[in-house]
Amino acid sequence: MWWWLALACTPREGPVATVPGGPDSEADSGEIAWPSQWSADTGAAEAPLPEVALVEEALQEFLDLAWRWDPVPALALYRELMSARHEDCVDYDEVTSGGATYFQWSGKGLCPHPESNSFVGMSWGLTAEEAEVGDLPTWPAALGSYLGRQPLFTGQGAQGQANLLTPAGARFDFSGQLMDVEAVLAGEGSLLRVREVSGIVRSSEGCEAVGEWTCEVGGVDVLLALVETDKGSRRVDLTGSAGPLPESGLTVSTTALVVRALGEQDMAEACTLEPSGSFRVRTASGAWLEVAFQGESLGEACDGCGLASVEGEELGRVCLDLEGILAGPEEGAG
Repeated sequence: MWWWLALACTPREGPVATVPGGPDSEADSGEIAWPSQWSADTGAAEAPLPEVALVEEALQEFLDLAWRWDPVPALALYRELMSARHEDCVDYDEVTSGGATYFQWSGKGLCPHPESNSFVGMSWGLTAEEAEVGDLPTWPAALGSYLGRQPLFTGQGAQGQANLLTPAGARFDFSGQLMDVEAVLAGEGSLLRVREVSGIVRSSEGCEAVGEWTCEVGGVDVLLALVETDKGSRRVDLTGSAGPLPESGLTVSTTALVVRALGEQDMAEACTLEPSGSFRVRTASGAWLEVAFQGESLGEACDGCGLASVEGEELGRVCLDLEGILAGPEEGAG
């Protein structure tokens, strides 16, 4: 059942999620397709390419906001709503193994019991508290490369398409994947933090109920992984898309971007002034600009800046501040 976490490490195009009767739908409507920032507007007039300064602003905005896209409030509300259930209204199954608890459910629609919420859709997920590898029936694939280092796993996650309605009429809609987990890597004192936000999260109680960022950016489909060693070095792996961003108005996408910071005892093996990998920035006309960085090199290319281009035509240099993305979820979310 944990195939969904295997998708976390696979580059994805932005989703166009379909949710039965979403919070903005008419009472007599059926299924609606939520608008997506990745959907092409074929009727829009072609717009000029943005200035390099705006591209730089969009990439910096993407990095500075990445740790603010916090799934924890939405997961907390989701668990609270799931706890008010009647067996006539939802098929619910839960398994506890060691320090981990797995759940899955399938809803039965409008519930006649006044003490129970109504469940539509299907979902599954987990919560864990210092669970060892042996306690987990299937290890989340987003952490798979660290399995040999025997991590202790703490966190929570959920996947699926869920619509929950309270007897008072409050509604929660979730379609996609949410995850926030932490692992201490045994024998070396390293800390791993993985966070994923993908799809649609909405509540009739307002944005603050699931996270203010849900009203600040058009859509988020991002996976972040931070490793911090006891030597003080840090590495952040980032993949996914977000946009339109609130300030620049552009959509940014990246695949397998790596940002590094070295500790005092580390030997320099890669550039820490700029990332390894590239960004893509979508313009108002639908064209994609690419910004390539050379963080895998220690040569002259390690200068802190990347090169923006469109269809092979160079547009100029783009330079970024990496402090926020390297700070992690606590420091970087401010």
